[in-house]
Amino acid sequence: MASIIICSVPAHGHITPMLAAAERFVERGDDVRLVTGTRYADKVAATGATFVPWLAEADFDFEEFTRRFPERAKLKGLRAATFDLENLLARPAKAQYETLMEVLVAQPTDAVLAEPLSFGAALLLEHRRPQRPPPRTARNALHPRGIGPRLMAAHGEPLPVPGGAAALHRSKRTTGHTDRAKCWRVTHHLALKVIIMASS
Repeated sequence: MASIIICSVPAHGHITPMLAAAERFVERGDDVRLVTGTRYADKVAATGATFVPWLAEADFDFEEFTRRFPERAKLKGLRAATFDLENLLARPAKAQYETLMEVLVAQPTDAVLAEPLSFGAALLLEHRRPQRPPPRTARNALHPRGIGPRLMAAHGEPLPVPGGAAALHRSKRTTGHTDRAKCWRVTHHLALKVIIMASS
């Protein structure tokens, strides 16, 4: 029997596959602790896993984001994307990391499985190997690339990509915009903020 920690940000599209993974591990006989927002406590319990809430700074409902941050309603485009990434992902990263450290200290663990937006899990890997808490590695769940092949719609684009030259041109244009704006200007900026916030 393995001891497994699974963690996810409290958002439906992110927690759902992790719930399925937890259920399969439990069926296999593993001891599973699933760390996520309080909103999903009942769904975690239904899998047979042990629910562990994030610390308060990271335990909020993504579905009520605009209620928590009313100033978000005034923002559009890249400013809105930057605001979302900072407040949904970067700022909670330190509390996520601290939660995981507490869970790791409380009980030996064989593996940590984290969905891609649980930035706090990635911070576990910042420990030098001799001082890194067990398990020695944290594994990110696989996920579709936000910036993918040219025939794939850009991440977040609401329209499918049908056949035809016009659709291909639109996909190239929007994906190219995503490459420049999201990757280089937003994600890099937020990655630096995560590191700064976690070390403060």
